[in-house]
Amino acid sequence: MSSLSWIGLRSELDASAALLALALGTGHLAPLAVRRTRPTTAFTLVSLSCLAQLVLLDMPVPSDIGFLIATHALASYGPFPLARRAGLLVAAAAGLLGAWDWSAPTATMQGDLPTGMTLSILAVVSWLWGDVARRRREVLERLHEQNQALRRDRDQRARIAAQDERTRIAREMHDIVAVSYTHLTLPTNREV
Repeated sequence: MSSLSWIGLRSELDASAALLALALGTGHLAPLAVRRTRPTTAFTLVSLSCLAQLVLLDMPVPSDIGFLIATHALASYGPFPLARRAGLLVAAAAGLLGAWDWSAPTATMQGDLPTGMTLSILAVVSWLWGDVARRRREVLERLHEQNQALRRDRDQRARIAAQDERTRIAREMHDIVAVSYTHLTLPTNREV
């Protein structure tokens, strides 16, 4: 939807380019629905859509933000370290490829280098942000597990202390009853 409003601002596009941009925008944004449950799949689909954009359309579209979101999701929720690292490399290369492809035909790569570096830095920062979020979540999970273990240990110590107290009271009662019984039986034995 955002692609349509952006395309409306660029009147030089014909209808086929507008439909292509809409299809690519859908390819950029639709996989984000599963970015937390299947981050590797979402990142792969968004990356393939971006690759198709590089081949078919020589300009950026607003839905390219989906690549940054998918990169963040891969770093944050990706289950495989190798896939996360590969996503970092793809994200770094994507900025340079985008700047090279979207440049004017008369531009040189030297003029596109700052743009490419900026796009690459954005993608890498998005990945780093996701990686920091994943690490923070893992630390919080470990702290929660340690907290649960400490609570179980505390409860077990309380149960053991209560059992020890019951045992001590039972011994004292046994001793008191035994002494009392002994005092009751002693006078009877003397009389005999």
